[in-house]
Amino acid sequence: MEEGNLGFGILNIDDTRLGFLYAPKVAVSPQKIDKIHSDGVFSGWDYAIGEDKLELKLGHTYLLGAYRESTGNSIRTYDLQDENEVKKMISDDRIVCLLKIKLEESNQ
Repeated sequence: MEEGNLGFGILNIDDTRLGFLYAPKVAVSPQKIDKIHSDGVFSGWDYAIGEDKLELKLGHTYLLGAYRESTGNSIRTYDLQDENEVKKMISDDRIVCLLKIKLEESNQ
């Protein structure tokens, strides 16, 4: 069992966008992502869970957060705990990146 922060980040270096994941005892090199963070669009990061402790169960998938870019001149909010709202967000917005976690037992 590990404690610490888990997340996803985007680095903008000139015209290059790099995405990376971070977690305790995890080292992942930033990867180039071509379609993220276009000019002249509204974008936002949203957390799917609050500050309260959450007990995660083996075999279940949990949505932790989302990055998205709108198709128009505004961006609306969605309830990321509601699967139908997440589906609507995916269909409404131009780009949606979801950060999810699924816990599985390791045989090591």
